[in-house]
Amino acid sequence: MSSQTRWAMAIVSLAGWLTLGAFAAAAQTASATPKTQAWCQKTVPKISSILSGSSSNLAKRQAWVATRKQKIQERINKFKQQGLDVSKVTADFQTFSGQLDKWLTDYQTFITNLQATQQFSCGQAKGQFAAAVKTARSQRQVVKQDRDTFRDFYNQTLWADFQTLRQQAKAKK
Repeated sequence: MSSQTRWAMAIVSLAGWLTLGAFAAAAQTASATPKTQAWCQKTVPKISSILSGSSSNLAKRQAWVATRKQKIQERINKFKQQGLDVSKVTADFQTFSGQLDKWLTDYQTFITNLQATQQFSCGQAKGQFAAAVKTARSQRQVVKQDRDTFRDFYNQTLWADFQTLRQQAKAKK
């Protein structure tokens, strides 16, 4: 191997350390298998991308949840002012609110698990990096299930509650 090649490899290695962090650069070392290096080169940038936007995504999700809760509460109050029985929709709203809170908590756990991957160098951590990625992936599935749960609950239960209240309001007029 020529000295120019070594210098080029050193520069590429240094660039990896600077742009992707210590765990990404370790993936480019010679001791990792080519399959592991390819996996690390594919996985590490994805993790970095997710983590770079995670705080803004969390803030957006929190704002969305707060807005949804407020709008639903306003609808409930509107029907309550019309003298309708809102006990069922109020109970369902409490369930829905808990589902949204669980979704946010699980998303925060997902981000925490993803940040844990940065403790290990990909290709050099004897499976610890891969285990941390696997944990984050399984938590991501939990987040998706939470999302599906609250969407289904809203579409099937809360929506039906509001339809019933609308019909009662029309009949009352």
